[in-house]
Amino acid sequence: MPMPDEVSMLTAIALFLWSASSEIIGVQSLQNGCMNRFKNALNSCDPWVQAKCYQLLLSVFQHSNRALSTPYIHSLAPIVVEKLKAVERNRPASSTELLAVQEGIKVLETLVALGEEQNSKYS
Repeated sequence: MPMPDEVSMLTAIALFLWSASSEIIGVQSLQNGCMNRFKNALNSCDPWVQAKCYQLLLSVFQHSNRALSTPYIHSLAPIVVEKLKAVERNRPASSTELLAVQEGIKVLETLVALGEEQNSKYS
């Protein structure tokens, strides 16, 4: 049986996360395995995989169920920030690398908006 490619696997994980119950998504070992898949994709040397990972993460981060989104934000947002900070030292050399950076920026903008939304609730 052929192994699914990284993007297909991430898509399947994201679909699973969107549709699973809170009890399922809260299972630590399952959560860790899913987060590790996203971490590996963020650190992929293939910018297409990185771009798709950012797109899928965006949908997980924006999910209305905070029990789903919050652990993923806490675990993966620092990696997103580090990846984008690295662009200063290592500028995109292709349109696919640029796409990955643009998708990463969208994720960061969403995280900032989510943080502001959260802060305004407690002000």
